[in-house]
Amino acid sequence: MKLTIGKLEDANLNLFAVGGVIYVVRAGLEMALTDAVTTSIGTLLLKSFGGPSNTIPIRSLDEAAKLASKYRKQGFNTLKLKVEKNLNADIEVVKAIKLAHPEYSFVLDANEELADTVWKSFFQSGHR
Repeated sequence: MKLTIGKLEDANLNLFAVGGVIYVVRAGLEMALTDAVTTSIGTLLLKSFGGPSNTIPIRSLDEAAKLASKYRKQGFNTLKLKVEKNLNADIEVVKAIKLAHPEYSFVLDANEELADTVWKSFFQSGHR
């Protein structure tokens, strides 16, 4: 069997068609190479991309609803919200967004150590 450009192109298309497996492999290779480069120059991969953010944006109810509107226009219908110790404030944010966009669904993310307390409180308060 002779290998031709056409056969290579067909093989390439088949790789992309198989559940996107080539994208996963490519991403893994890119990450490994990027990590190798940053390690070789004596820095951390995380720092080469600006480092971690140490700020958490806290928004007013109005700002939260406006931000939700922005994401809704981009086609999102589910929001992930970080919930913390001030559960009542977090519930008010959910209410403000629901008032503006009743179609939104939410994924609530509590820190591991707060998870049981937050979830119990949230569901006991009647919010679903």
